[in-house]
Amino acid sequence: AHFEPAHPVPDENFTAVMTVRNSSGVDVNVPFEAMWIFPQALGVDNCVWTFDNGLNAGQAKTVQCTRQSHALPGQSSTSPTVDAQNVIDEEDEVNNDVAVTLILYAEDHPDPVAGGKPDLVIGNLQVSPNPVSAGQDLYVEFEVVNQGNGPAPASVAQLTTPPGAGLSFRCEVPSLPPAGSSHCAWQFTAPSRRLNYGARAAADIENVVNEGAREDNNSLKETFTVQ
Repeated sequence: AHFEPAHPVPDENFTAVMTVRNSSGVDVNVPFEAMWIFPQALGVDNCVWTFDNGLNAGQAKTVQCTRQSHALPGQSSTSPTVDAQNVIDEEDEVNNDVAVTLILYAEDHPDPVAGGKPDLVIGNLQVSPNPVSAGQDLYVEFEVVNQGNGPAPASVAQLTTPPGAGLSFRCEVPSLPPAGSSHCAWQFTAPSRRLNYGARAAADIENVVNEGAREDNNSLKETFTVQ
């Protein structure tokens, strides 16, 4: 689940994009709803999608809606969720929602500051479902964001896990202006060992971006559980 653009500005449209997956081996044959819930302070109607025909085992469907907020710039926690009415009898009921932060910028592409430096950070690192069953499909996504005041050249981000998990991927990131962002996503098979694992996403792993003194904030970690 993510926003396009990653950091919208007040009074301009943004799109909430959400992929709903039936990661079980059982077809869902009853209608259900997916929602994207926004806090009241944003003044935005929640997004609601109805899956009238259910969702077959292993199937995924991407839905989206467009909204506009008149709130002041800042951060708000939003909640994409599936089957909030609990019409589906699931073995795992705790992985139906995630938290996604919406950051409203004062302007979408601030003018670069003369001599300004880029500052690449990782945002909204998500591992889903979490917890996950051994051998089940596992999805990882994150944003690479330039929160600095200078442009960043094209670079490479990477997701790694400890050797016991054996999950990693590289993500090509295009050049990013100030406030620009790029979305990275990958699908894995969950490890067979039932443990807690740490996933680490890092920006600019080849150190091609000169961030000045801000070279210490390029990574973000998330823990996931294989059960």
